[in-house]
Amino acid sequence: MWWKFRKGESSGEKANPKVTAKADSVDLRAGGVAPLTKVSKAVKHVEVVTKKKTSTLLSGEYKSRFKGQGMQFSDSRVYQYGDDIRHMDWRTSARMTETYVKTFEEERELNLLFVVDASASAQFGSTGQSKREAMATALACMGFSAISNNDRVGLLFFSDRVERFVPAKKGRKHVLRLIDELLTFKATSTRTEMNAALNFLSGTLKNGAVIILASDFFAGIDKRKLEYLSKKHDFICLRTTDPRDTELPNVGLLRVEDPETGEVAVLQTNSAQVRRDYASSQLAYRNSVTTMMRKAGASLVDLATDADAARVLHQFFHSRKGGRP
Repeated sequence: MWWKFRKGESSGEKANPKVTAKADSVDLRAGGVAPLTKVSKAVKHVEVVTKKKTSTLLSGEYKSRFKGQGMQFSDSRVYQYGDDIRHMDWRTSARMTETYVKTFEEERELNLLFVVDASASAQFGSTGQSKREAMATALACMGFSAISNNDRVGLLFFSDRVERFVPAKKGRKHVLRLIDELLTFKATSTRTEMNAALNFLSGTLKNGAVIILASDFFAGIDKRKLEYLSKKHDFICLRTTDPRDTELPNVGLLRVEDPETGEVAVLQTNSAQVRRDYASSQLAYRNSVTTMMRKAGASLVDLATDADAARVLHQFFHSRKGGRP
């Protein structure tokens, strides 16, 4: 279950097996003083920070770690021993006195799709930044890297249903629009059902896309569906985490609430055994999800709410060595 601290009944941190504390959310577009200005400032801040880090840390990494969607004809050259006879250029050979073969180059243009968990649990954060904000920063880095390589970027929000789909397009304005959505979008449902998003992707995307699935992955996921998509696409799971996902604070009796279901429980956090059991069960669950993802053929990158998103992505891309780990 996902949990949040009930106001006035805890120290202000969070806890639980899917423990999550839900930060107060404010609709920046509804009422208040200059709401759009606040949104614009937030978007601009993300742009400035992520573009600078993208240029210093991710320059070259993004382009070299993703493969294009296919191969396109480049030129013809004289046949050499060992060349694939399927690439014979018979028309050119007929005009010349020698046998020629076609040469190909990889199509660089890609479709990059951000698939983002918009359920209530994503609003949690105990480090000054929520999981949703950590996702936004990381995806902004990816978005600016994509447009610098002339790739298209799209966005899909899901909860226990598909909430919103923005088709992939090119350009800075489009990426800024996506960042705005990442910072302000509110789902109609608080719950999580990842398979709803996977079903949508299976019926919508063509081969060769790069899918970034951003979530804390406490909800169940169908391994067969993930395996199917991983075979057709470059599928990357961006798992956002918070220190409270694996560690309870020692604050005595702690009343917590599941932000997705409203379920309430009391945890005796001053018990060392309770804290150890919690950490152990969380680690076991985390490892089981990691194993499942890798067996399904998906790549995995962990992003903590207190981590530098650009540096985490840089390390991830560098470890790929030009392909999937």
